Amino acid sequence: MASSLRVATHMAAASCFNQRRHACSQQLTKASGLFHPLTNRRSSNSFRLAVGASQSSRVQCTHVRDVNTEELDHLVTGERDTPLVIDFCADWCGSCDILSEQLEELAEEYDGRVRFVQVNTDQEYDLADQLEIRGLPTMVFMGKDKAKRATRIEGMLSVDTIRQLIDDVADLHS
Repeated sequence: MASSLRVATHMAAASCFNQRRHACSQQLTKASGLFHPLTNRRSSNSFRLAVGASQSSRVQCTHVRDVNTEELDHLVTGERDTPLVIDFCADWCGSCDILSEQLEELAEEYDGRVRFVQVNTDQEYDLADQLEIRGLPTMVFMGKDKAKRATRIEGMLSVDTIRQLIDDVADLHS
């Protein structure tokens, strides 16, 4: 009984991330000011995995928010009271699904001290093209201070590496 409950819970949690990817259906808009200095690094353990997303039962997720181009522009160019982690993902990307689970856990761990958002590159194609998002997942880590350089990384990362990158740009330990 406990084993089947764990399997059902895991399946519900996994489908949660697929639901969030389909939530954004707003019109694509071009926004200015989205280009910020980025440090572009490719993770050493980068890999691509394409798997079909499950369309089974849906559960609402709350810690990582889906945003469109207009919302992202506001978050990047507007006043920020918390550091920002942006995950560029796609429905068909298996690595993105795994990363979504990790980000959900990290968002809960950081408990509002860091804002986590996702941009679906299939739905926000013009933005992905403008920002030259070529590999998925791609993550951008931005501190509260807009003058401080952001960090951009393509590929799958371990939770510890993501945590270290967040702490570096967020200056949470200073």
